[in-house]
Amino acid sequence: MGHCVGGYCDDVADGRVTIYSLRDRKNNPHATIEVNSGGGVEQIKGKGNHKPKDKYAKMILQWLRTTDLDYSSSPDYLNLLTAEELQQLMNAASTGDESA
Repeated sequence: MGHCVGGYCDDVADGRVTIYSLRDRKNNPHATIEVNSGGGVEQIKGKGNHKPKDKYAKMILQWLRTTDLDYSSSPDYLNLLTAEELQQLMNAASTGDESA
């Protein structure tokens, strides 16, 4: 993947971090998600620490929304959203509607 997730082995072994990997049917990795021990999403990275490709971003968003993870304040999560989704989020925040 061209990023430093291998350096997280001790944190994973000690339970401080959980690493998820989005892979295709041939087991090729396309995105890596780091979650802290409190359930907060720290990072969502594609190859070379770039944003995951749009088709994978959609899969990640769908998956995140089925979890109890705290992802909404993660900059990498926000980076996955379309301009329309970001606008909806900003509108909801300005009106106090947290259901959006």
